[in-house]
Amino acid sequence: MIAKEIKEQVKDLKNKLHRWNHAYYVLDDPEVDDAVYDAAMRELLEIENKYSDLAILNMSVK
Repeated sequence: MIAKEIKEQVKDLKNKLHRWNHAYYVLDDPEVDDAVYDAAMRELLEIENKYSDLAILNMSVK
């Protein structure tokens, strides 16, 4: 079973990444620099590699 804290962390990371993607690609107004985005994406991928059941959640989870 995956801890609630891990699920919330994944949800938070996906929401941030979704918002940052929208700001960057749609609004042409980045909210964070590339290093911050890349660190969040690496963190998400590390969690998803460890808890593969979380990898199937949609990026637009709110």
